[in-house]
Amino acid sequence: MADGPNLRLTSDRIDALVDELTSVPDRRVATKVEELLSLLLELQGVALGRIVEVVDRVTPDASEVFGRILDDDLLSSLLRLHGLHPDGLTAGMEEALAAPAPVPVAVSLKPRAKA
Repeated sequence: MADGPNLRLTSDRIDALVDELTSVPDRRVATKVEELLSLLLELQGVALGRIVEVVDRVTPDASEVFGRILDDDLLSSLLRLHGLHPDGLTAGMEEALAAPAPVPVAVSLKPRAKA
């Protein structure tokens, strides 16, 4: 299945827009942006829940369909976000914590002494 637009770029752009809109001096704008995002996420969660229910009711082998959905990183993360993933939110967090951490690189901002 094609991924469509670059999801990382889309996500980064959303983050940038939210940061920009929530940092305007007029706090009312930031409050409206936060409310809008909250309502969109709520609507998305309810819609995903209904999709899960419909697939479960009308698909003879729903486990195969759900297996494919759970194998998709984007869909699986959306289900986790909305509390619909069978493993729950904690399994994803445990996987992330179990992954090897990047090795920090020390950078010195002090000028080097001349030899």
